Amino acid sequence: MVTLRLLLLLILLGMGPLPAWAQVTVSGAWVREAPPGAPALAAYLVLHNGTDRPRTLVSVEADGFAHAMLHRSITHADMAHMEHVDRLTLAPGETLRLEPGSYHIMLMRPARDLREGDTVRLTLRFADGTEQTTRVPVTRQPPPAP
Repeated sequence: MVTLRLLLLLILLGMGPLPAWAQVTVSGAWVREAPPGAPALAAYLVLHNGTDRPRTLVSVEADGFAHAMLHRSITHADMAHMEHVDRLTLAPGETLRLEPGSYHIMLMRPARDLREGDTVRLTLRFADGTEQTTRVPVTRQPPPAP
């Protein structure tokens, strides 16, 4: 019996990281190219919670930027505003689009000007302590919809 348990443990350990369906997946990611000297850029992406429990995004880190923040664009009294968002919670199976005019990631004070073809490394931090890192292309236009 002990041998069977040991064998099962070794098999499970050898399986590696969780499969994509058991994580929050990132797709359609892009950073909008900004004019030279711009103090901030915006990153957009699609998050899908493939787990069986809620996942809460609590912060983002972006290499080459002083800091990154979750924001939401809102319109109030015919005026567009941005507001800081502390966290984004995705229910099991939920897909959330961070897109122009809605939720997005503000990338503040770039260390250098970024041009189309460059990439930005984003690290997404979740409330449960897990992190996911993705490389995001800088483009002038969003990628084609899937």
